[in-house]
Amino acid sequence: MDFKKINIKKVKKISYWVALGFLLVVLIFVLFPLLPIDNNYSLKM
Repeated sequence: MDFKKINIKKVKKISYWVALGFLLVVLIFVLFPLLPIDNNYSLKM
């Protein structure tokens, strides 16, 4: 039982971090094309 609980916790943590990373990547891909329009000057600097 202990090993199963530990494995489930590890899998849940890993899947949670993978989901967070995937969401961050999606947000970056969605926002990056929009950012240069607003922050053209800051990117050139």
